[in-house]
Amino acid sequence: MTKGYLVVGIILKDGSRHEHITHLVCWNPFKKSVEETSVRTVIADIKSGSYYFTHYNNYTVNLEIGSRNGVEYVKTEPDGSVNDNLLKLPTYVFS
Repeated sequence: MTKGYLVVGIILKDGSRHEHITHLVCWNPFKKSVEETSVRTVIADIKSGSYYFTHYNNYTVNLEIGSRNGVEYVKTEPDGSVNDNLLKLPTYVFS
């Protein structure tokens, strides 16, 4: 069974305001709660057939795996926006 998760926020490395996303905050429909999920786990989930998506400003876009200098990361599908859709999401801090 394919699982889909709505990404509602991000967690940045050391609270940075720059592009160092370490975790995504996702709505888990099975648990009916939000939870933090590491980017590595999201990448593994996408490779195994699950999907993650965002909904921002009346647009829904899927996440996909990108790679730069041999390092995999998550990004959204191109939607014509100059800015990264993930960085537009609220920033969370979990302790």
